[in-house]
Amino acid sequence: MAPLPEIPGNIALLAGPPLLGVMFNWWIFGILMVQCYIYRLSFPNDKNHLKALVYVLFLLETAQTALSTADAFHWFAFGFGNMAYLAEYFLANFDTPILGSMIAFVVQLVFCGRIWALSKSKVLSGVIALFSVTQIIGGIAIGVMNQKLQVITDFQDSLGLVYITLWLGGSAITDTLIAASLTYLLLKSRSQNFETNDIILKIIRLTVETNVLTATMAITALATMVIPSIAPPKSTIFMCPCYILGKL
Repeated sequence: MAPLPEIPGNIALLAGPPLLGVMFNWWIFGILMVQCYIYRLSFPNDKNHLKALVYVLFLLETAQTALSTADAFHWFAFGFGNMAYLAEYFLANFDTPILGSMIAFVVQLVFCGRIWALSKSKVLSGVIALFSVTQIIGGIAIGVMNQKLQVITDFQDSLGLVYITLWLGGSAITDTLIAASLTYLLLKSRSQNFETNDIILKIIRLTVETNVLTATMAITALATMVIPSIAPPKSTIFMCPCYILGKL
């Protein structure tokens, strides 16, 4: 039996980020389960296509969590103490850039529909949709490229950074535009009715918090991939914000 690769001194920097990312992924999935249950109780009369959209997204998120769990089991159970396992992507390219960008694309298009309904602006909703298409193209492209490489140590800086920028940069811009557009349009639609204004302000707060958090996490993930000292394949820090981004 061949000897196992030597465990490096910076093992915590290599193993810690993906472990934390999967743990945060599960934590946010728990919150998502509660939200889905509350939706089912609170909006039983929603249109069938809206219910179907919510449940399909929940199933996709469930699949993403299951794949993330398989990643963790591969790295830290089957590959315990074996650095060769830790260097493999395994299913990470499917559950994070590919599936994550697909889920984001669907949600962002729903927001585009809301923005078009409020503004009647094809230009505004079209620009947001264009950036959303950009991020899903980048997410699928980097996922496919990395899956072909199999291991993180073979990461291709030049082409990989282009795809990553399209994915994470496009996602950040899309979410920022959604937050800014909905805030402006909802503030513009305020009336003299106090109860209506209170509902509008709650929607604005929820929209801004959600999209700004997602955009911030995308920018954080992008930064961990372009800063030379921590960019792959030198470290796996990028995996932590990427796993979190898949659940926001």
